[in-house]
Amino acid sequence: MLQQGNAKQEQKIASMAALVADLYPGLTVISVKGAFRFGVKSALEQFGFSTWAEVADQTVTVKQDFFKLLTDKAVTHLTKMGLPQDMTTTVRTRLIKENQQFLRN
Repeated sequence: MLQQGNAKQEQKIASMAALVADLYPGLTVISVKGAFRFGVKSALEQFGFSTWAEVADQTVTVKQDFFKLLTDKAVTHLTKMGLPQDMTTTVRTRLIKENQQFLRN
């Protein structure tokens, strides 16, 4: 289950939501955060984790794979919310790049 409140996780969701909202102002930060929470929940289920905290204990490769899946799920959801299809590659690429900052911290 996705647990809200972990400072680093909340910071990551906020950062990613702001990035998407800057790339496409047609979506609000709050709605984008919701899409990321949906992505986290879906990725947790597919990876067999019960909390996002479990991901923190994994190897960098697992974290990257987890985030890629989370991103794919979130972008699919964002597209349903109005993100133009022709922006999905740009959004995914920028999110993956931004995620590298969190892997270094």
